[in-house]
Amino acid sequence: MSLKNEPSTKGVFHYYLPPLDGSRPYKNINDRNDKNYIRDTHEVTVKNIRGMEDNFTLDVSGFQYYKHETHCKSFNTDSEIKKSYYPESTELIKQLTGASK
Repeated sequence: MSLKNEPSTKGVFHYYLPPLDGSRPYKNINDRNDKNYIRDTHEVTVKNIRGMEDNFTLDVSGFQYYKHETHCKSFNTDSEIKKSYYPESTELIKQLTGASK
């Protein structure tokens, strides 16, 4: 099945709301039910925007597409990624957003 021709699909998104008392959220990994946050589930329509990528900008949509070929050739270790890919990504984001830091 080609997703390119599908205009939209339904999806279930899970959000986590902070505790009502303002405390820091926690989850006990040993007890599935021991948590203090609220799980908020929504069914939403996810639209296929293939071919319309240029219609979405960071300022309006909160995301945007940008084609960029990385100079980083190896993603084998964390140290390689931190040394090459992170600085390159930082500079690209600064260039796209006009940020200085």
